[in-house]
Amino acid sequence: MEKYRLISHTADLGIEVYGRSLEEIFLNSAYALFDLITELERVSAKDKIELTIASEDQNELLINWLRRLHSYYAIDEYLFRNFQILQLTSNEIKGFAEGEKFNPQRHILKKEIKAVTYHQIEIRKKENLYTTQIIFDV
Repeated sequence: MEKYRLISHTADLGIEVYGRSLEEIFLNSAYALFDLITELERVSAKDKIELTIASEDQNELLINWLRRLHSYYAIDEYLFRNFQILQLTSNEIKGFAEGEKFNPQRHILKKEIKAVTYHQIEIRKKENLYTTQIIFDV
């Protein structure tokens, strides 16, 4: 099963994310974010950053998870390639992201993502598959 696919969106960048569980939706969304930003095979898992995020509901939690990860990229120039979730409830996530700081000699930036938006966010379950759409401001 593919983790995500690009979807057409007028001015921004849209993806549809797939998972067999809610946890997999969060992991695949994080993977997609950084797969769009850089060539992940060039990123080493040198540093491990712990994340704890709380929100009102799971849709907001997913966006806040991605926003926190993106802020490490935008502010501290971190690129992540591995993600682990230790605990996921309806309004809190605890986990780790592994990666390293951007190195222009080794890393190639593919897309500049400015922000993760709330536009059209809704985690859906149909039979044994979870899906969601995420729109990035580019």
